Amino acid sequence: MELLAPIPTLATPSLQETVDFYVSVLDFTCKTLDEQWKFASIQKDKVTMQLVHPRRNSLWYFHAF
Repeated sequence: MELLAPIPTLATPSLQETVDFYVSVLDFTCKTLDEQWKFASIQKDKVTMQLVHPRRNSLWYFHAF
């Protein structure tokens, strides 16, 4: 069985601002941005990452202090 590259998922309290940073500063391309699902997929070269905005009562939920 061939292993494929991992795709990390990062939680962020501000999905749009995080996508904007990766695109404008780090030169990633936004492949998917779904505000309803609070999900984005970004890519640069052979690197793909997923960004999620945590929802209350979910695995990704956290408190901002």
